[in-house]
Amino acid sequence: MSTDLDVALAAHRAAPFPDAVERGEQYGLVDAVMIDSDIVGWATEVSAGGVLAPEAARGLRQCADGLSASLIAFPEAARVYYVHLLLVAELALRDDALRIAGTSDPLAPDTVAGDPEREATTATVPGAGPEAARRPRSGLAGLFRASRSSHPQPTPDPAAFVPELESILFSADPVGIAFETNTDEYRPEAETIALRLPDATSVDDVQRIIHEEFVAWFDASTAGPALRYRALAARVWLLWSERG
Repeated sequence: MSTDLDVALAAHRAAPFPDAVERGEQYGLVDAVMIDSDIVGWATEVSAGGVLAPEAARGLRQCADGLSASLIAFPEAARVYYVHLLLVAELALRDDALRIAGTSDPLAPDTVAGDPEREATTATVPGAGPEAARRPRSGLAGLFRASRSSHPQPTPDPAAFVPELESILFSADPVGIAFETNTDEYRPEAETIALRLPDATSVDDVQRIIHEEFVAWFDASTAGPALRYRALAARVWLLWSERG
């Protein structure tokens, strides 16, 4: 087992197992987010001291993009727990590929615990195939970059983000004004929300900003409670942070 994988396993096992992992609304989401039951089994196995088999690690990798989009709306404890597990999967696959290739490089800086979006500067292992060079999925890396990295990130351009944000708002239609003939209905709200996004440091900030802007544009009764915007805020935050 490589040093990286050993560290990742230790970090994952130290994280408390979050309760009620099956339903996302228990973490503040409006919409239920179903988490594959296999993930719960793999998490339990790893927490109990087991090591992910390559098949399980590949299964976790396939879930990574969709799961990371859901995780970003979760509280820190649940988010850290599952992201550690996904990181374990990536490192387990790398170790397995190196083993098959008959090569061992336990000190390769592929991933550093606590900073998994950092890419290796070393070359891929000859003959190890694509698995050996695989990095954490882009969505997972974006999640870490957005919520845990201490390194300053470039601030995206709010104006350039307006069309994408407008499309997200139109699709979610939180106040019921979206019709086929007025696809630009959410343009004003998108513009004022986008201007405030550089000040956001978490999905909670994005939820607050979106809710405040909808209250300002409409009224408190029409805008509804802030919790209505939780899933929408998670989607906006993930896309916004990935632009950084």
